[in-house]
Amino acid sequence: MFSGRVRNKEIEIQRLSGSSVLLKIADLLENDAGDLVCETLHTGGAYHGDYAAETKLNVIADTLEASYSGSPSQNVSEGDPLQLECQVSSQTFQHTHLSVTWFLYGEEDKNPRPIITLDKDLTVQTGAGFEDRYRSGLISMDKVEDTTYRLKMPQVQQSDQGKFYCKAIEWIQDADRSWTQIAQKTTTACNVEIKPIGEI
Repeated sequence: MFSGRVRNKEIEIQRLSGSSVLLKIADLLENDAGDLVCETLHTGGAYHGDYAAETKLNVIADTLEASYSGSPSQNVSEGDPLQLECQVSSQTFQHTHLSVTWFLYGEEDKNPRPIITLDKDLTVQTGAGFEDRYRSGLISMDKVEDTTYRLKMPQVQQSDQGKFYCKAIEWIQDADRSWTQIAQKTTTACNVEIKPIGEI
């Protein structure tokens, strides 16, 4: 494996098998776009000569934006409704799709928990532990106009206390119909405190 810097770029070439290698370039810029050529020189053995293959590298500008503009904190009582909104947009000229996920990071959580996702194919996915409430209509996400993604929880539970935030991912579909993630952004959080029933 070779790794180093070329024109202030971190470059890594890794052998995958006897006849294939993987090229990794960190921190691509728009001016890195162009034709890439892979060459083998004087292979020896039963085959002699030089061999080359060429591919075109297109670099897509990162125009993805995600923001939460509401209050940084909210105080509600258990059983009250909660509604939060984030704005997500992209100005790329490429045909891309977006997925948006609302997360909850509770005080006892080791990692943030996904609540609900509007996926790149416009299907809805729910996070572990939120499935029953989604099926009961107690959790939903609406896309309002072109850029606003609204989380609605008609009756919050004590376990919902914590930091809510939104994560957006931009995807592009390759020629083989597989999806590749090209950008992601995370919003600031809203800290939600929930008073137990009967507490003043």
